[in-house]
Amino acid sequence: TEEAFDYLMSLTDESDDSDLEMIILPPDPNIVLDDE
Repeated sequence: TEEAFDYLMSLTDESDDSDLEMIILPPDPNIVLDDE
């Protein structure tokens, strides 16, 4: 998964950093709801 993250980070460097963060943030809350 580290490689995948690195790959995303690379794409982020070219694109908007905020965009990537926003895309990675949503999944977090979703996982918490699933846990409940």
